[in-house]
Amino acid sequence: MNLKFTSLLAFAAIITLSTSCSKDELSSAETFSSKDVQLATTDPLTTTNQGTAYTNVFEGKIANGNGTWTYTWSMQNNTGSQNLSHWAMDLGSCITIDDVVSASEGADLNNMSTVAVKWAADPSLSNENLGGCNITVPVFKFEQGTPDATSKVYYSITISKNVGTADVTGYYKSGKITGCGAFTFTGLGCEIVELEEGYSYSQGFWFAKPQTIWPGNGTITLGNKVYTQLEGKAIWNASNKKGLADSKAAFTQAAAIKLSAGLGLVKPSATVWADVAIVDSYLASLTKLSATNLPTGNAAAKAAAGRISTWINAHHVDTTFGN
Repeated sequence: MNLKFTSLLAFAAIITLSTSCSKDELSSAETFSSKDVQLATTDPLTTTNQGTAYTNVFEGKIANGNGTWTYTWSMQNNTGSQNLSHWAMDLGSCITIDDVVSASEGADLNNMSTVAVKWAADPSLSNENLGGCNITVPVFKFEQGTPDATSKVYYSITISKNVGTADVTGYYKSGKITGCGAFTFTGLGCEIVELEEGYSYSQGFWFAKPQTIWPGNGTITLGNKVYTQLEGKAIWNASNKKGLADSKAAFTQAAAIKLSAGLGLVKPSATVWADVAIVDSYLASLTKLSATNLPTGNAAAKAAAGRISTWINAHHVDTTFGN
């Protein structure tokens, strides 16, 4: 299954001046706009901002359509820093140099220069006589530095695995004033395991998260009736004081599948569509739902909603991708 991401988000991580080389623990974060769904990832992490030397930004990830994925970062001077000479990165705990297909760097994303694919210690980081700071671990090195105080320089790695993102250690090298050191940035995480029937966000994602934007024209059709996002949220927010109405449960669960399918996540062959069809048929027999019109008492629709919930739990985007 080739999952493509609708947009790229940039997350800035300010480089720490610490010379510590310890690897940070993997962590994850959820993003909520359906226009920015990056299922692996594609939602990058916001790393801890520390220090004042350089700004490292994860610019995003692209699925190339040939079994490879390209990940891009940028580096930029912060106020008062000397120009960056070069920087290097750890590949994280799940990727090895054998997974790297190619790499490139440059000030223009449309005109990048090739970088040698090599995994080795960098003498300029390890040799204190060369201005190093006793960093002796093997790294993947980018040669190009920053030219001035304001320009971004971009760095890309293409790998043969579809991975998420994680906090990873990087290393910078500059002149005598700024020196060199280690920092934490949004790097390569672990491989994404794809499920045969696809994936879905939950009803809570689509109805409860204020950041979520419904895909397409912002509407959904259930029971031959069109519902806007505002109408859907009104149904979601309706009181459950007398118990969860069968029509509400059926609507929100089936809507989660249809909205996720609008992002290309749920495969047409997925077994969950049989239960969505049951809900569709039930809702077609009712007048259009609203916060004040939520019938109950349909055992078949209630059971279908329950099975849809079980399917989503087993194919949930956030738990499946961990990112």
